[in-house]
This record gives sequence, structure tokens and C-alpha cells, in this order.
Amino acid sequence: MKKVIVVLLILTMVISSSSAVFAGESVNSQQLIAEKQADNIEAVTGIDDVTACVGRTRTDFVVNGVNLEVEIPKAGDDEIGFESTTGEPFTMGLPNEVEDARGVLTEHGTVIYDGDEDVSVAVQSTCQFQDGLIIEGVRSMILIHDASAPSEYAFDYDLPRGYQLVSSEDYYETEEVEAGWIYIVDKNNLFVDNNTEEEFMEIVAAIEPAWAKDADGNNIPTYYRIEGDSLIQVVNFDEESSFPITADPTTTTKPKNTLLASGTDVVKINNSDVSAIVTLAGFGTQVAKAGFKKAFQKYALQELKEALEKQLVKKGIKYVSGLISVATAAIDIYCAYQWLVKGYTYTHIKYKYEEWKIYKHQGGRWVAGYSHKFIPIEVWGS
Repeated sequence: MKKVIVVLLILTMVISSSSAVFAGESVNSQQLIAEKQADNIEAVTGIDDVTACVGRTRTDFVVNGVNLEVEIPKAGDDEIGFESTTGEPFTMGLPNEVEDARGVLTEHGTVIYDGDEDVSVAVQSTCQFQDGLIIEGVRSMILIHDASAPSEYAFDYDLPRGYQLVSSEDYYETEEVEAGWIYIVDKNNLFVDNNTEEEFMEIVAAIEPAWAKDADGNNIPTYYRIEGDSLIQVVNFDEESSFPITADPTTTTKPKNTLLASGTDVVKINNSDVSAIVTLAGFGTQVAKAGFKKAFQKYALQELKEALEKQLVKKGIKYVSGLISVATAAIDIYCAYQWLVKGYTYTHIKYKYEEWKIYKHQGGRWVAGYSHKFIPIEVWGS
């Protein structure tokens, strides 16, 4: 009986040892495949800006930068996390083609997701120096192995309220500036340029123009398409292309803005200016057709702005156009009609003023400029 037990124990040990060897060989095989794919990608991108110091948690590979913390998921169906000191946190999902893959960290910091036989995805945390600034971001690359692979790859963003994807052409309303870039903007955070006095939405991150290269280093036609909070890269390869093809959207987050000065003030508006506008001939007809609020916005707003501008210039207030926007918005909320009915002589608008050194994206770079904003605090009549 003892001999039987001993034989069984030996067999169990042999089987366990063999399983461990096979498991080890499987892990080593995955690492070797990932290292080879990383070598191909790094031959295209280089490694000078790739962050090699990568930590690990149970679910993520983590890079703690100066202004940006990046969480690169170990699971292909999870999301890359961006937590920046310059904006709200957001995430970006990987293409569905690698949703069943596990991320493998390679020697120089590139994480490889080996999906099916057609497609792999690589992710790098990046850090660059530009004019004394630290520019941090994430490079997410698609490695297309053969012509049977899809030509479209979706990166789904989970953005905070008020954030949205917008093309550089739409942001600047021209194709002559920043063509091909995609911006993540905060449409609720508006600034006014000190030089032009034009209002603009803050850019919190920039995605570089799409590019793709084949195995011989030739450019492959590619472009982005925005669908809601999804960024889709289209890669127009064919059976004659030299594989593998590497395609890449790279996201960088902006440098940190600096608040230079702030304060509060109150501007007093003579309601007779409003009254004169509201009682203009024809305004009553507009009210009858569209209601007071719509008529006020459509018919009287420009005249009111001109009246306000005269008063603000007399007070010597800087950046008049920005404050006029705040004032008229506050007046619209308060509703001029109520002032006339209640017989108020003046309307008081308390506002906060901020002066900023802010970074905008221009000429393919983050560029410092000076801007300001007015924030309405309280409106009352007297």
C-alpha cells in the first residue's frame, strides 16, 4: 500500500511540475511575442519620449508623471485613464479588436495587446520637453498584420460633463490653422483673449493628426472621424500594402494654466437705457409674435450691448467686450421686463474678474498667452 501511495505522490509531482513548465513556457512565449511587436513599433516611434518607469497595480500599469497620471489597463476591454492637474479626469477605451487580450509590459515601457491574428494594439506613456515645458501624454498605436484586418478603429472616450471632441478646423473655423488635429475642449470653461478680445473654449488635450506607415516606411492614407465621444481612425490600406502597418493617435494634455490676478466688482446699469430699447417702436409687435424673452434676445440685445459699452468705457473698465457678454447674459436671466414693471432705476451686476496665463494649442505646439474671464455672481435691482 505504501508503494502505491509513493507512486501516486511521484506522479502528482511530475504532473504539477509539467503544468508549471507549460505555464511558464506560455508566459515566456507571450512575452517574446510582445517584445518582438514592441521592437517593430519602437523602430517607427523611437523610445526617446517613452516613459520606461512603469508601476503596477492589480488591474493597471501606472505612470506617475509631473502633471499627468496615466493608468494603462491590463485587460484589453478596460480603459486608459488620464488624471491631469490641468483638467478633469477622463478615460479612453481601446479598439474592440483587442477586448479579449491581456496587456504585456515590454522592456522599454510599451504595453502590447495581442488581439486576434489581424490586429494588435500598443500603448506608450510619453513625456517630451518643449520650450522648457513638460508635455505628457499617451501614444496608442494600432499594428495591422495583414489585409484581412478592419480598416476602422474606434477609441471611445468617457468625458466629463461639458467636455467634447472637436476637430481643429471646427475649433478655429478655418482649415489654414492646425489642420488634422482633434481637441478635447471644455465648452463650459470660456476665456477671452487679451489681444483679440475673442472668446474661446479651453483646450484640455490635443490629439495629433492621424498617421500610418507600412513595413517599408511608406505613408498609408489615414484620417479621423468623430462620432459623439468616439474617435475613429480610418486606415486605407489594400492587399498591395507592405505589412505590418502601424497607425497612431497620440494624445497630449496641456501644461498647467496660471492664475495671475482676481477680484470682484459691481457695475451699475441705468435701466433707462434698457427702457429706451424695450419701448422702441416695433418692439411690442415682436413681443406679440415671439414673446418677451425671444423678442428681447433677437431685437434688443445689440442695442443694449452698445448702451452698456458706453457706460463701461466711461468707468475705465478693461476688456469691455468680455464684461458686456456677462452683463447681457445676466440681464437676460434677470429679465428686463421685470425691472420695468417693478420700476427699478438701476440694475447692479456683481462679477468676479480673473486674469490668466493660459496655454492654447497653435502651430502644433502648446503656446502661452494671456486671457481673462468674467463670472457673474449676483444681479439685483434698485
